[in-house]
Amino acid sequence: MGIAAGVTALPVLGALLMELRLISTSTGRLAIGYATFSDALMWILLCILLVLTEANATVGVFLRTATLTIVYFVTMILVV
Repeated sequence: MGIAAGVTALPVLGALLMELRLISTSTGRLAIGYATFSDALMWILLCILLVLTEANATVGVFLRTATLTIVYFVTMILVV
């Protein structure tokens, strides 16, 4: 539950920074960048936690999920 609660509402942060006209400042860019990185890390940790708590979780299931997750992220970075 703590992992899911740690995820930032990026659209809300972006709207807040735009309203305060801080989005183009170095502080605003850092805030969005750190929030994005933090959210990605939290989603990865949540996925790992869900795989590990599955009733029939084995090392093979975990390795397959981890490999597919890495492939997904590499693809997203290269394509997008």
